[in-house]
Amino acid sequence: MPAVEMHGVSKTYRRRGRPPQRALDGLDLVVEAGGVHGFLGPNGSGKTTTIRVLLGLIRPDAGEVRLLDRPVPAALPQVIGSVGALVETPLFFPGFSGRLNLRLLADIAGLPYTRVDEVLALVDLTDRAEDRVKGYSLGMKQRLGIAAALLKSPRLLVLDEPSNGLDPAGIRDVRELIRRLGRDGSTTVLLSSHLLVEIEQVCDHVSIMARGRRVVTGPVGQVLASRSSGDVRVRVPHLAEAAAVLTAAGFAVSPADGGLLVHAVPAPGEITRVLAEHGHYLEELTPVTADLESAFLELTAEPA
Repeated sequence: MPAVEMHGVSKTYRRRGRPPQRALDGLDLVVEAGGVHGFLGPNGSGKTTTIRVLLGLIRPDAGEVRLLDRPVPAALPQVIGSVGALVETPLFFPGFSGRLNLRLLADIAGLPYTRVDEVLALVDLTDRAEDRVKGYSLGMKQRLGIAAALLKSPRLLVLDEPSNGLDPAGIRDVRELIRRLGRDGSTTVLLSSHLLVEIEQVCDHVSIMARGRRVVTGPVGQVLASRSSGDVRVRVPHLAEAAAVLTAAGFAVSPADGGLLVHAVPAPGEITRVLAEHGHYLEELTPVTADLESAFLELTAEPA
């Protein structure tokens, strides 16, 4: 059962004195249960609107939305108890301790205080639980926000830009926490972020949006492989002679970083065979793989 299903979802904002703005344009999105699903898109692509629709904060104009196999917004009261969310900057009482803030939330949700201690340990804040929140770093406040979202032991955790404004140490802490949550298996994490390196490091699957539509989805490795150019980086002792041999064999070759770049190679083993037949032996043969940044820029580029 997917954690999230959206089919043909559209949403247009209409404001007085301004032309209508279509935020979602027949969006199809499926987030399978388990692991960490990255949710990417440039500013204005519809990511925030998608999250608001999922959480029942706004109604779509058309389409079907299901959370944990229940229709939204019709069944939202029944399913929202299984969903945790951190959207934008978390707000707490600054003069209260981290533990007291979470206990107040636990009281509202009817949860035992033992659960507060569990989530504090999960986000590595046990040692600072009695400190006032106003003394927390930005990274600690983000981790406290994630702890609040985890109080209900959610089956789906939605994190919208959890690393926003964090220094490198804070980004690392949040990244490690999301990795742990993804490995646990009991919670599906939907992670919206503009930090492509972070998505590439922590996510199992990724969906990329542009202009209100999903343009690609799948396992991160599969998405990157689909954008691969087929180029291969080659190093040999005698570059000029090897380049001449490969060119004569029909390969397109160009110099690159003290080696050769062989373009659009269908079978890299052919490079090994051709060079060996002419007495050239490889020191390196490395397929050039796409990274998430290049795939993202290519997929979300504005049409001409």
